[in-house]
Amino acid sequence: MEGECHPEGTRPPGSRPLGLRPLDVRMFAGGDDFPGVRLHIEPMHISAATGIWRSVASVRCRNVLLRGEIALETLPGEVARELGRLRTRSRLEFGLEIDTRGRKRRGEPLPGPIVLDDDEFDWIAESMTWVSLEAVRVEGPVDPGDIMAMEAMIARGRPSMDGDLRALASLSLDERGTLAFAARSQRPALRLVAEDLALYLAAVLRRSPDEIARPPMTLVNRLLETTGTISIRPAETEVYPGAVDVGVATTGRGGGPATLSVIYDIPSDSWHADAA
Repeated sequence: MEGECHPEGTRPPGSRPLGLRPLDVRMFAGGDDFPGVRLHIEPMHISAATGIWRSVASVRCRNVLLRGEIALETLPGEVARELGRLRTRSRLEFGLEIDTRGRKRRGEPLPGPIVLDDDEFDWIAESMTWVSLEAVRVEGPVDPGDIMAMEAMIARGRPSMDGDLRALASLSLDERGTLAFAARSQRPALRLVAEDLALYLAAVLRRSPDEIARPPMTLVNRLLETTGTISIRPAETEVYPGAVDVGVATTGRGGGPATLSVIYDIPSDSWHADAA
């Protein structure tokens, strides 16, 4: 019954998950000055995006951590030492002056910029609890002039990738847990939405995300094609023995009721969408 809390694995048919945050997505095309796509998705942990981030190809890509703020905590000694090594390397190898300005807010400022390869970016995303973060994926070398151009874009409220034609993607995480992603093609943005839908289902079913198939790109595109905006609320998610019925509103956060219904079939680990 709605409003009751059920032990793990004992939710009755039609029950609704409790304690989950709504999932809100907004995707829109860039303007004439940015021939790509932009995505705002909330909530999403930065570590859940790293696999898709590094798939925005080229083996010659570098990841530039422009700035970040980590949760107030004492970092293990080995993590702090590795951060120091990466900062020193960026200063010496790439000629980038490390910005040590900033005051403590909810977290500890992490001086940047720091240039990272893919494995290093994965490590830095997963080893710390991030309050905020700004990063850009660039094909080819990085110099101080590139960093200044990217920072100028951020100051104008635009994605950092707008500052360099060789930049393939950028992402930022703010204190509300909103992930902002920009890329030159739509596919990685759709993959991020699919990833977050699977994470939401994993939380609903109290399962590992590895046990939940990602919805197909055609389904995700269908959800977004009308308004570019979807909202999924736990109150409109119903759990049955063989399926989960996820109501999807396409009128934005705080808008009207669900207009589509996404069905996750538990036995076949598959997704399909019906009109609500």
